[in-house]
Amino acid sequence: MTILAGGTCTIAADQTGGTNYLAAPQVSQNITINKATQTIAFTPVSSPTFSPGGTFTVSATASSGLTVSFGSLTTPVCTISGSTVTMAAAGTCTLTADQSGNGNYNPAPQQVQSFTIAKAAQSITFAQPGDQTYGTAPFQVTATATSLLPVTFVATGSCTVSGTGSPPVSPATVTLTSTGTCTVTASQSGNSNFNAAPDVARMFAIDLKDFYTLVGSMAQPRSYHTATGFYSGPLAGWVLVTGGLDASGAPTATSELYNPVTRTFVATGNLPSKSAGHTATLLANGKVLAVGGGNSSAEIFDPATKSWSSAGSLSSTRSYLTATVLGDGTNRVFVAGGVDNGGKTINSTILYNPSNGTFANGPNLTTARERHTATLLPNGTVLIVGGRQQSGGSYITLGSAEICTATACTALVSSPSARYSHVAVALPNGTVLLAGGSNGSTDLATAEILDPTTGGITPAGTLQAGRRELTASGLPNGRAVAAGGQNGTTPTSASDLYKPPLAAGAPMNAARAGHTATLLKDAAGNVINVLIVGGVSGSPAKSVSSAELYGSFGP
Repeated sequence: MTILAGGTCTIAADQTGGTNYLAAPQVSQNITINKATQTIAFTPVSSPTFSPGGTFTVSATASSGLTVSFGSLTTPVCTISGSTVTMAAAGTCTLTADQSGNGNYNPAPQQVQSFTIAKAAQSITFAQPGDQTYGTAPFQVTATATSLLPVTFVATGSCTVSGTGSPPVSPATVTLTSTGTCTVTASQSGNSNFNAAPDVARMFAIDLKDFYTLVGSMAQPRSYHTATGFYSGPLAGWVLVTGGLDASGAPTATSELYNPVTRTFVATGNLPSKSAGHTATLLANGKVLAVGGGNSSAEIFDPATKSWSSAGSLSSTRSYLTATVLGDGTNRVFVAGGVDNGGKTINSTILYNPSNGTFANGPNLTTARERHTATLLPNGTVLIVGGRQQSGGSYITLGSAEICTATACTALVSSPSARYSHVAVALPNGTVLLAGGSNGSTDLATAEILDPTTGGITPAGTLQAGRRELTASGLPNGRAVAAGGQNGTTPTSASDLYKPPLAAGAPMNAARAGHTATLLKDAAGNVINVLIVGGVSGSPAKSVSSAELYGSFGP
């Protein structure tokens, strides 16, 4: 007997008889053929990663060979049509596999399979805003997450940020609060379907406006004077302008103060001695020490009384020297080099101790220098670069540098370009920008970066024209502005920006050389302007009284 299907099988038994027998009565028997059992093999699913509307297929086979049907027990997470699963969310997806049987097979035991649909990764697209100018109106930035979820923003530095728009594009408004740097960080914290996106931070510089604005004039013309900014105390924000050469070219003992609110100058006490080519150094106690300038006297300006008093005297007369507050914690002033009234270049240094008002001999420079630069380094030492030295009846321009402490000066194994009456600006990375000056026969346009740690020298671009007796001011973000100076006997109004490298900037309102440039700061210590004062101008060049601001003011 061959089984063809489940059910009742009736078998008849017959004997037709023969010569001796009649046919036998037919005998039949019913036999039940039971339905077969079956099983389902449900192929395991590898946990997928969520994708909105994403699909994948599943498979299962019944031992009967009959078609298996699928269902979902977790429709908020996944649905299924045929063998195609559609992801609705991340989470646990539970699917069933069934075979209901037929006339020959009993239903198969249901198979259930659960697996995790993992949260998806996401990323943020956030364009770099680019450098900005302080005083610029608030502006928008936008960011988009691949999840299309809203992006949030946080600002640090010299800015604030507000607003998170509706996705898919999330805009926010950035407001600049001062010069410096601004970092805006875009974030998307994820949800039940998406993991948090990696933050994307965009940092940009906030520069002063490249523009010069004339302000009130000084009480008298002056050049080769000093200008010292106060950043705390009773005259916070004001600038003390001292000495220099008047319109006739004679030294003056007068001083005046610049008022940043009215942008005007007012006369204050006179120096005990006339000075030009001197130094005026802001002390840690808020007072100002003036030394040199064709005499050996030293004076202290007290901002509380707006008056000068004697601070003793140096061991020699000297002009075109440098004076720097050491960073060794003692607040002593390191007075270096210069030229005496007989024209001799000086290699000695002097230490002024503000705690007791005394002067003491410091270490000798490795070589005598005047019209050099002195730059305070991050480690508290002083970098001395260039200058010139009298040799017989002429001068030698120096292409050397040394680092000094309160006890010793050590020559750097480097060869910066020979230059004097140049500028030096300390950069945030510990290097120093050197620019302009003269090599004794030519006024220089070259600029270079000196690394005091390695002694390395690298080019930094060129000024618009060679010039000496210019100024350079360090701005936020490792930038600088170089202004004025003269080529030969002709002062210039040219201004150059180091971003880097050097590039032409907006010109000053007046050509000038032998002027001063002083950083102005707000109460939080942010640079808001550079005050340019006096200098010589015209042909023939004479001292002038005009002043101007570089920065955010102007059209």
